[in-house]
Amino acid sequence: MSKRNLNVNSRRAHIQALTRAVALYLLIASSSGFMCPAWAGTASHELTHSGQEVVTGNPSFEQSPAVTITGITDDKATPVRHTLRPALNGVALAEKMLTLERLTLRFGSGRGYSRYNAGFSQVGDLTRVNDTYAVQKWQWDIFATNLPFTKDNFVYDAVGARRLKLGWPGVRQTTYRLSCPAGVRILAVEVEAQLTDVEGEDEVYVKIARDPEGKDIVATKTFLPDSPPWRFEGLNDNPLHVVLSSNGKSTMLTYELVLHTWLDISALKPLQLAKGMNRWTYTDDDASSHRARLKVEWVDTGEKLENFEDALQGWSASAGASIARDAETCRGANSGKACAKVVFHREKENRHLSIVRGFDKPQDWTRFNTIRIAVNCPQAHQSQSVFAFFNRDKDGKMRTQVISATLRETDEWETLTFDISGKERGDVTSWGVYSGGFWATGEKLKFFIDDVYLSEESVPKGEPLDDITRAALLGSMVCGNPSPVSLPPSKRAIPDPRSYFPIGPCIGGNFTGLPEQLGVDRWRVVEAQLDDCRSHHQNAAFCWGVFGSQEDRLRFFRLAERKGIRVYYQGPNYLPVLQTRKLRTEWYEKNIRDAVPKISPAYRGEWGLLGWEIAEEIPPEMVEEVVPYHRQLMELDPLHPPIVCHNNLQSFERAAEQMRPPVIAYDVYPILAGWTRERIRNYYLSILDRCYRAARKVDARLWIIAQSYAEGTPQEDFVAFTRSHSTPAQMKWQAWTAVAHGVTGLFLYYYGVDDRKLQEQGLGSSLISFKGEGTPQWKAWAEVSKDLLELAPLLTRLERVEEPFATTDNENVELNFFIDRKSKDRYIIAVNKWWEKGEVFRCQRGEGWRGRIPGRKRGSRFRVPCLWAQAEEESPHLGSRPASDRQ
Repeated sequence: MSKRNLNVNSRRAHIQALTRAVALYLLIASSSGFMCPAWAGTASHELTHSGQEVVTGNPSFEQSPAVTITGITDDKATPVRHTLRPALNGVALAEKMLTLERLTLRFGSGRGYSRYNAGFSQVGDLTRVNDTYAVQKWQWDIFATNLPFTKDNFVYDAVGARRLKLGWPGVRQTTYRLSCPAGVRILAVEVEAQLTDVEGEDEVYVKIARDPEGKDIVATKTFLPDSPPWRFEGLNDNPLHVVLSSNGKSTMLTYELVLHTWLDISALKPLQLAKGMNRWTYTDDDASSHRARLKVEWVDTGEKLENFEDALQGWSASAGASIARDAETCRGANSGKACAKVVFHREKENRHLSIVRGFDKPQDWTRFNTIRIAVNCPQAHQSQSVFAFFNRDKDGKMRTQVISATLRETDEWETLTFDISGKERGDVTSWGVYSGGFWATGEKLKFFIDDVYLSEESVPKGEPLDDITRAALLGSMVCGNPSPVSLPPSKRAIPDPRSYFPIGPCIGGNFTGLPEQLGVDRWRVVEAQLDDCRSHHQNAAFCWGVFGSQEDRLRFFRLAERKGIRVYYQGPNYLPVLQTRKLRTEWYEKNIRDAVPKISPAYRGEWGLLGWEIAEEIPPEMVEEVVPYHRQLMELDPLHPPIVCHNNLQSFERAAEQMRPPVIAYDVYPILAGWTRERIRNYYLSILDRCYRAARKVDARLWIIAQSYAEGTPQEDFVAFTRSHSTPAQMKWQAWTAVAHGVTGLFLYYYGVDDRKLQEQGLGSSLISFKGEGTPQWKAWAEVSKDLLELAPLLTRLERVEEPFATTDNENVELNFFIDRKSKDRYIIAVNKWWEKGEVFRCQRGEGWRGRIPGRKRGSRFRVPCLWAQAEEESPHLGSRPASDRQ
C-alpha cells in the first residue's frame, strides 16, 4: 500500500528556532521593541439570549467596524440547536452557523471570511467537556451523508487524533452546507485536509455543488492530480455545498479538515460604529441556541501613516519584491476599500528583498511610542520579515531602527503592535519591510498590509496577571532567600565534555519577562528555576537570551554551579539570519573573531558553563562558514566546547566531518499528531541512528533536544496541532530510546510558565503550568532523569556495536548492544518499543546475567528498561517477563 500524507500547513514554524533567532536578531540590531499581536481597538461580548443589548465604546473616529461572531451549539438540547440567523440592529450576520464556526464581516471593505474546523483531528481527553464538545461536532454539523451515522464511521482514535473515514467498498459521500443571508455571495472556498492510506486505485473527490446531493456541480477537484488545499475561486453563489466523496476499498482517512469561505457582503446594510458609546441589539431565530461570541474591532486613535485608499506614493521595491494597491482581492481590506499586496520572491540565492516608502522630508516621530500595522499573510515563510524605519543620526549617517516580527500564516487580518519607545525617532526618512533569515532560491512570501498608524500610547509590558495566578507564581517561581550577589569563583575540576552526561530543560525568556510581570528581582526567579531543575534531578540547562553583560553571565554560571547545574549557553552566535555569506562573514570578522579571545578567558575555569552554542539549525551550505569560529573556540577553551545544534541531517553529517567536535547536538521532535506509533518510532530511530553513526566516526558525543511541547496555534475553534503534547510515558520513551541508541546528553524543549488558555484546554505545551506548578510531563522527566544520572558515568563510556550478542522472545522489547571503550566489557540496554504503559519505564540494572541469583535460571526474566552487565555466557537469552510482574 502506498501511503500519501499531505499536510496543508506543512511549514515547520519551528517555535524554538524562530523564537531564538528573532530574539537574537533584535538584540544584535539594538532593538528593544517587541511584537504584540492584537487589534488596535477590540470589544468582546458573550451572547446568551435574543434581545440582548451590546454596548461598545469607541474612543476613535466614526467608522465601519469588523464584526466577528462565533457560533456556539447547544449540545444539551434535543435535537441540538445551532446559532441560527444572528443579527445586530436588524442586520443579518449569518444563517445557520456550524459549531464554533468563526465568521468575520468587514463592513468597511464589504468582504467577509469564515473558518470552520470540522473537528476530526482534535488532540485531547474525550472525558473533558471542552474536548468532547470539539470532537463531537460531526454529529451536529454534517448536512447530509450516505453513511450509517455512527461514531465508527466518523471518528477514529489513533495517537490522539480523530479522523473521518472515507473508504469502503462503494461510494461514500459527506456534505457540509455553506449558507449566508440573502444578498451575500460566496466568492471562494478552500478545503484544507490531510489524507492517508489512499491506495493507487482509490479516488477522492471534493465538489462544490448547489445541491446537497452533489448533482448540480459548480466545480470538482480530485486528490490526484490535485492536492490539498483544494481552492475554488470565481464562485458567485449562495448557498453552496462542500461534498466529500470517495470510491475505493482502502480505509482512506481524512483529518485536519478545515473549511475556509470568502464572502462579498456589500449587499448588507453596513453597521456603523460612532465615536463614543454604541448600543446594539442582538437577535436570533426562535430555534437558535441563543449562544454566540461577538467581537467588534475598529481602527484605534493615532496618526495615520498609510491606509492605501489612494494611489501608492513614494514606494520602491527591490528586484524580486513588489508592492501594489489591491482593491479586488476577495479577502478585502482591513478597513476601507483597498490595501497593499506585497510579494517577496527569491529569484536568486541570497538576494536581499525589500519594499521602502520614502518621505519627501524627514519626519519627527519622537512623541510616538507605538506603531500599528494590520497584516494578512496567506503565504508565510519560516524566516522573519523585518519591519523597520530609517533615520539619520547627529552625524548624518543613516540608522536602521528594527521593529521586527515573524509573520504567521493566516487567512485573517490582525494588527501587529510594536513598541518603538526605545528607538531614535527623530528625522525619520523612510519606513518599509525587508526579508530576514535564510531563503532558498524560488521561495516566496505573500502578505497584505493596511492601516499603519502611529500612536502616543505605550505598549503594556506583558499581559496582566489575575491575583490568584500572581500569588501562585510568587509562591512557586520566586525563591525566598536568594544567594549573595558576589559568588566566589569555581574551584571544581572541569571534566572532559565527552565524559559528562547532561540532562536538563531548555529555558529562555523567563528570566526577564516573568520578573517584570511579578515585580520582583530577576535573580530570585533565576534561582527558583534552578532550584526547581535540581529538585527534578536535572544536572544541566540549555539557556538563551538570558543576560547581556559579562558580570551577569559569570554570576549566572556560578549560581548554577552552586545548584549542581551546568549551562549549555547560546552565544556569541554566528548569525544565520543575515542574508548572504558575505554579510555573515563580515559580521563574524567584525563582531566575534577579535572579541572572543578577550571574552573566553573570563569563563575558562567556570564549572557552571557546559559549552557555547555558536549556531543553530543552519542549512548545509552554511556549515563551512562556521568552521573557523568553531576551531577558534576549541583552541581557546577545549573544556567548554562550541556546540552546533542541528535539525537537518545533511548539515549534521557535514558538521561532524568538517568540525570534528567533541559534542554535537540535534533537535528531534517525533510526536506528531495523526501519526501512528509505528511511524513515530521509525522516524525517531532513523534520526537517532543516522546521527549516532556520523558522531561516532569522529569520536563525538551525541546530545539531543527532545519534545515536550505542542506546535500550532489553538484558537477558539480548537485548531489542530501539528505536534502533539508528549504524554508522560512518551517523555520517558524518548529518553530511554535515545540512550539505547547511543545518545549521551538529553535536553528537553521547553521549560517555562505555560499559557493559561492552552492548559485549560488540556493542550499545555510546557513543563510548568500557568501557575508555576510542575506538570505530569515534568514529573515523568524527573523520574527518568534520576534513573539515567545513576548510570551516567558508565553511559558516556559505552559505544554501540552492531553485532547482537543476546536475544529475546518479547516482540515489544528492543535490545541494543554496547561495549565499554575502556574496559571492553559488554552491555545490553533493553527498552520498551512502545509507551502505552508508562509504569514500565523505570530502570533496573540487570541482575541475572552477571552475579545471578542462586537457583534462578540465568537470564530467564527481566524488567525494562534495564542495563545488563557483561555475560558469562556468549549469547544469553532474555525471556519475557509477564506484564503483570513488571514494575
